[in-house]
Amino acid sequence: NVHLSPPGACLRLRRPASGPGVQAACLHLEGSAQFALYAPDLTDALVASSGNAQLFDATQSLTDPWDSKETPAPTAWVTLQAGELLIVPENWWVASLSINASLCVWWLWVPAARLDVYMQAHAKQVRDQESFREA
Repeated sequence: NVHLSPPGACLRLRRPASGPGVQAACLHLEGSAQFALYAPDLTDALVASSGNAQLFDATQSLTDPWDSKETPAPTAWVTLQAGELLIVPENWWVASLSINASLCVWWLWVPAARLDVYMQAHAKQVRDQESFREA
């Protein structure tokens, strides 16, 4: 995914890499942006803070990291400049705010050390789909 954002643009808090073994990467090509990262153990609090959670899928939250009244607070803050790369670990949550006009590229990937976990989960998903078709 390519994101071209004007100053002040915000990407809602989400969990971009929610599959087993999957991580997300963001390469910032132009401008700068601030990222709020939340550890996976905060998932229940982030989903609960969305109030009417059925409006969103399980990988999104209405929590606003830039609102000081919101809880929980982010686990980490990162500011990326052009040419910098952010790796979002498996099941972590991330939101971003463009400081100025910015361009970044997001993609999902599976590190070699986690490939077996991903392949097992993918094989199970394929078996489940085949069972569903046969039923």
